[in-house]
Amino acid sequence: MSSVTNAGWVAADGALPQEMIEFLQFAKVEGEKIAQAQGGRSNQMRVFRNGVAGEDVYIVLSEVLIGNVRVTGCRLFDLGEERAITTEEAQRWLGRAPTKTQSYPEIQVSDWEPGLRPGHDSFQLFHVPPGSPVTATLKFTGVALKADTVGPASE
Repeated sequence: MSSVTNAGWVAADGALPQEMIEFLQFAKVEGEKIAQAQGGRSNQMRVFRNGVAGEDVYIVLSEVLIGNVRVTGCRLFDLGEERAITTEEAQRWLGRAPTKTQSYPEIQVSDWEPGLRPGHDSFQLFHVPPGSPVTATLKFTGVALKADTVGPASE
């Protein structure tokens, strides 16, 4: 968490946009289902906010513990962003092609496995356009980036 706050992000424990509140509720329920089905538990998510190009963007940190394994997630959200980051743009930015892409009018997802840095399990880029029926499930529109690490629970 210190790397997030050292980079200028502030805890967003107060007022959050409705989309973020609904996403957090969805993520908590689904994360707990997955963890409990495997005998684990999920810890409280932390939300941070920062201004980028005059807009608020959010980082959500999450953690699931299953036995001796810890999965740590870091998600960045630009809620309501109508412009997608294309797979080609992301490939130039990340320096390699995704291992999988899914592109539909309702959602675009690109996956990089392993993730971008040593220790990253995966990295994903999402775009959910306005009016997408996927919003009924995911609870947000816009751009989201997700990085996960998987390691021993003792780290």
